[in-house]
Amino acid sequence: MLPSASPSPVPVRKYLRIAEAASYLNVSVAFLRKQKGLGRGPQFSRFSDLLIYSTEDLDDYFRSNLVQTQKAA
Repeated sequence: MLPSASPSPVPVRKYLRIAEAASYLNVSVAFLRKQKGLGRGPQFSRFSDLLIYSTEDLDDYFRSNLVQTQKAA
């Protein structure tokens, strides 16, 4: 009997460009750009015209936007 081949996990890079960051959060690049313009998006670093997001900051941004639901009465 052959051992089952389990797919090896794809390592997540620690620093992402804007398109990769949008994919990581499952949002559009336009959404990230709009949030950045409004001062409400995730933290980023700028290198000339290049925006770099850390996965840690993206995770923090996601958690900071969680909505608490209430039980129905």
